[in-house]
Amino acid sequence: MQVRGHVLRRHLNYTEERFGLEVLEDALGRCSKGVANALRSAVVEGGLYPVVWLNSFHEALAAAADDPEALWELGHDTTPRAVRDATGLGLHLKSMWSVIQQLPRVLQDEFQGSTLELEIDESGNRAVMSYRCPGFSRLTWQMVEGGVVGLLEAAGAHRVEVAPLEGGSDNDDHYRFCVSYQGRPSIPPRPAQ
Repeated sequence: MQVRGHVLRRHLNYTEERFGLEVLEDALGRCSKGVANALRSAVVEGGLYPVVWLNSFHEALAAAADDPEALWELGHDTTPRAVRDATGLGLHLKSMWSVIQQLPRVLQDEFQGSTLELEIDESGNRAVMSYRCPGFSRLTWQMVEGGVVGLLEAAGAHRVEVAPLEGGSDNDDHYRFCVSYQGRPSIPPRPAQ
């Protein structure tokens, strides 16, 4: 499993902006010397890197920030922009699930070898997401969860709730969860042809 360099850069930049340079340096100092040196200088935006680098940084960030929600916040705050940048979508102009349907493509680009399957309820305000990404840690799964919430909120939803169904722990290669929201009406997706 590999992660794109722009994801690593985004997480480093967010950490500095949200928690400060001291926390970023503390987090990098908690990583192995090789990972810390690579994250500081060797990451190229379009390059592919081992997902263990991301997991290592996430573990270090949670400890350095002394915040159990740090990775959830990171996903929540960075995913809407990542989807906007990757798709050119004005998130508030689309239905909730047309926005969510962009997520599999974005995640497959960011994490090579990952897949996201969506089972969207006919009501259009609930879906089960099955995300497969070997090598993620529990903190990286928290980042994914926060990202889905942030994406829906950026599209105009409120009272977004995530209910874990299966996986999402250290060494799990998948996470299956149900997400629901309240907000402006959403057109249910068309049935597959």
